[in-house]
Amino acid sequence: MTSKRSLGIDALRGLAALAVVFHHSYAPQIGVFFYEAFLSFFRRYGMLGVDLFFVLSGFCIHGAYWDKEGKFSTPKYLARRWWRIYPPYFFALGFAVLLNLGTNYYKWKTGGQITFENFGSFQILSHLFLVNNLSQKTMLTVSGPFWTIATEAQYYLLYLILRPLFYSPKGWGILWGTALTLYFFTWSFIAVNNGIELLNPFCFWVEWVAGAFLVTLLKNERVSLGIKRASPFLAFFAFATAGWLMGKPELPFEISRLLFTAAFSFLIIFFLGQEALWQKSAFRWLPGVGIFSYSIYLIHFLFLDRVRIFLVPVLPEGWPRMAVSVGSIGIVLALAYLFFIFFEKPFLDKAAAIR
Repeated sequence: MTSKRSLGIDALRGLAALAVVFHHSYAPQIGVFFYEAFLSFFRRYGMLGVDLFFVLSGFCIHGAYWDKEGKFSTPKYLARRWWRIYPPYFFALGFAVLLNLGTNYYKWKTGGQITFENFGSFQILSHLFLVNNLSQKTMLTVSGPFWTIATEAQYYLLYLILRPLFYSPKGWGILWGTALTLYFFTWSFIAVNNGIELLNPFCFWVEWVAGAFLVTLLKNERVSLGIKRASPFLAFFAFATAGWLMGKPELPFEISRLLFTAAFSFLIIFFLGQEALWQKSAFRWLPGVGIFSYSIYLIHFLFLDRVRIFLVPVLPEGWPRMAVSVGSIGIVLALAYLFFIFFEKPFLDKAAAIR
């Protein structure tokens, strides 16, 4: 994981990114049944792509540093994380502010109400300092998905502070115990009693820990051999578990999310074992999408949300709305690739050069 990209991991990134894109492409009353059913499914389950991203993040970060316990460099770690995450995010944040200003101008020209509650100075500053996910007043402002970037940055800092715990059985006991306690406390007390949006760091840290724990399992030769032999069964179990959970809406969501986390861990194992599959021409596009998945995540909502609100409703129901919806997804992927080339890849290369 430190010397080359994994096609399996990139394929999973691609799946997660597309799931989130389809989730945010949902628009009511398209008028084409099969397309509405497709988007309705992702409207309900597409945000699980975010959970998969967090599991993958824990897996990739600890996987890159698991053998550097005694030679870990804090300045290099922070520099790599900075160049990898922040500059593209900064540009996306700038685009988001400009688009919000354009939306306000459109509202003013059409007689609508202008508001800066969604991207005032307080909201923008909270995003610049990556603390927007810590308050209900800033969490879903400027651009809805940006709360996850702040959460990710906070997990990078947590990993830096708690690194010694990731290298011993006792440390793992502390990590799991703390993560699960915070998770259930947030669900059972904070959210239920106060109606707080469950998009805070406490809700997803257990997924990040699960991804990092998977690295520890796979680095043990005997455990890794057993897991690899069982990977087809684990993949079947992952898909079966996901299907069962989707058919159990009455199951408490805090329990189903933990089961999804386990299923995503099994999927990582399976996808890692199928590197040859992702080299075939029929499937090569999926890891390709995964390579610029961060750019997709940064900018997709900025455009899809406006298509959904301002463009789709003014079109006749049926094929015109579907054509615009499908076309907007294609355009967003193309724009994300251009964003990757100009605003992500230069900094990605800079981060990779730090050794």
